Amino acid sequence: MNIKIKADGVLCLVSKDYEQIYLLLRNHFGNDERQLFTERQSGHGYLQWILPDEGWQSLANADAVMQQKVRMELEQRKLEAMNLFGKNKIVAQRVVTVPDEGFIYFKTDDKGELHIRLTAWGYKFPERIGGPGADGTISPARQQQSVHVKVLCDGKPAAKVLVMVNKNKFATNPQGIVKLGKLDLGSELDVAVENESRHIVVTDGQEEILFETESPKAEQEIIPEPQPEPQPEPETQPEPQPLLEPQTEPETQPEPQPLLEPQTEPETIEEPQQEQQPEQKPLPEPQPAQEHEVKPEPEEQPEQEKIPNPEKPHSGSKLWGCLFILLLVILVICTYWGCLAIFVNS
Repeated sequence: MNIKIKADGVLCLVSKDYEQIYLLLRNHFGNDERQLFTERQSGHGYLQWILPDEGWQSLANADAVMQQKVRMELEQRKLEAMNLFGKNKIVAQRVVTVPDEGFIYFKTDDKGELHIRLTAWGYKFPERIGGPGADGTISPARQQQSVHVKVLCDGKPAAKVLVMVNKNKFATNPQGIVKLGKLDLGSELDVAVENESRHIVVTDGQEEILFETESPKAEQEIIPEPQPEPQPEPETQPEPQPLLEPQTEPETQPEPQPLLEPQTEPETIEEPQQEQQPEQKPLPEPQPAQEHEVKPEPEEQPEQEKIPNPEKPHSGSKLWGCLFILLLVILVICTYWGCLAIFVNS
């Protein structure tokens, strides 16, 4: 947003040092909301000052409430800027001078902070043509009343609370106050704080407009009752199966082995010599049959079905062979005992 004026329609009060003064002010205030001064740009036959962003309103077109509020705030900020020049009061006064209030612009942000900018600062009209000057004009005395809005929260001053006055936003200071300045008696105000709004007519002696609020109560957090922890279901144990008695296979008794007759070597009978009597040898004691070690038989294999061998038919020759061997054995035994008896008697 740019503000233009004709170069030959105003008179510069600090022509030689204008740019240096602007650098001094910009470096001191930066882009803070308390920055008052805008940058000048020169064109062909005109001058212009640049306002940042949009939404600015001229003080000359503001309502009475905003005019008083801006004027009151402007005076404080002018003093802060003039202190930068130390004892050079003349230069300081020239710097904060503007042709009229139509070159003073303001706006409020969403937080209720008031921003003010001076355009055509350091200039004045050669002749006053309409509108009040920067220093104000003499006007008939009017009955006025200094008014401020105060906000309490839980009985204590509430800072940085938004207050709407005639649709203008303001933020309370650390004391919970918004100063509106001196207003003419009979001025009408629409004041709103949070959800409460009032229509106020300024009267003599009515200095304070009080609003009392309460801090929002924190909702009690419902703490759920602790739920019992679910117990783990017992593991189902398998039903015990009856123990099966081990089936022991019947021990197979080893078949009795036939005792073998002790086989003694037949002694040779020596002929008796005449000179010496043959020594009588003791009869050898029959040796007991040696017990054969019984080895455990391997586990019985399932009997395989025996297929009869048709090639080996039974015959009576086998029986006769056995009888012959038995008779032969009996004959050998008798012969042995007979020889033994003869030897003993001799």
